[in-house]
Amino acid sequence: MAAILLQSQKVSLYQTVMFVQSNIEGIPKGTSWHRDLSMIPLDTAHIGHLTFWCPLQDLSSDNYDSILTFGMGSHRDVTYSTWYPTPLSTDQVQKILVDRYKFGRMSDMKIRDCTAHHGWTYHSAPPQKNGTRCVAYS
Repeated sequence: MAAILLQSQKVSLYQTVMFVQSNIEGIPKGTSWHRDLSMIPLDTAHIGHLTFWCPLQDLSSDNYDSILTFGMGSHRDVTYSTWYPTPLSTDQVQKILVDRYKFGRMSDMKIRDCTAHHGWTYHSAPPQKNGTRCVAYS
């Protein structure tokens, strides 16, 4: 799938990660807005980078599950951060992103579903509902 999306003859796997969004303790912990490539020490300017995110259980936005939200088109706006002072608080980043991008989010995901996004795409995940856990593989 990655080769098709990147229009490439071959691809390389950089890393795999297991994510656990938990609200078992009653303390909501979401994932702040971020771009994956800002944390990956690879020059992908000419070859591209994709992140796949695959839940390991069924998720539903009706149940307030922690499904990724994407800043649509933000991967084409790589230099945006040079126009704002750093560091920015989470609230400041949220306001800037709301003003700059439309947002997209899957409403439901089954255990075999995956999303794929460019490494420069801004994305976040809301806190998981109380007493439950969301586990995903990326």
